[in-house]
Amino acid sequence: MYANRFELDQCILDSLAYCARHEDQPTCENFAGLLEKADRDMKKVVANSDSAFITWKHRDRAERLAWKHVARGFGETQEMLRKVNATGFVDQKVMYWDHTRLLPFIEEMIGYLQEEKESIDFAESQAEALKRLRASAQSARRESLAALKEYKRQAQMRSDAMTTLVNTVASFRRALRRDLGRHHEEYQKIRWPYAVASDEAVL
Repeated sequence: MYANRFELDQCILDSLAYCARHEDQPTCENFAGLLEKADRDMKKVVANSDSAFITWKHRDRAERLAWKHVARGFGETQEMLRKVNATGFVDQKVMYWDHTRLLPFIEEMIGYLQEEKESIDFAESQAEALKRLRASAQSARRESLAALKEYKRQAQMRSDAMTTLVNTVASFRRALRRDLGRHHEEYQKIRWPYAVASDEAVL
């Protein structure tokens, strides 16, 4: 069954209004609380999943920026080494978005600088600078992956809540249709989602 949120919101409003007018009716006694809970749970998980998505996108951007700083530091180090006519260092350009390739080159460059700290005056300080950039990027990546995991968890909860909401509306619709008949004025007042427990198959 498929229904969009706008259709479901309208239906919930109409259904709860009907139940408020007929609160002593057994169907309303059975379903009013279920409809309210399903609607409340849906709104909560929508807010949570939207927030989780924003957090993930923010941390994803922070991670990409951190790797960009690493790549820039790597490139600046290469340029510094060229200016002093150093040899044997990693002399390859790597794009910041390819951190799986960038990281091994950073490790190799740090190792090179540590080995050359006696012969190149800036080697030790530059190695430490690259270590700090690397640590910052790795921390940002961990935060980004954690945020993505949380977003996926919230997205699944959102999907589950939507399924529960649709099923609750469908059950209420079938019950009210049995009580009133699909041509009853009160039944027709409710703006039912077309695809949820449709009247088309009902004789």
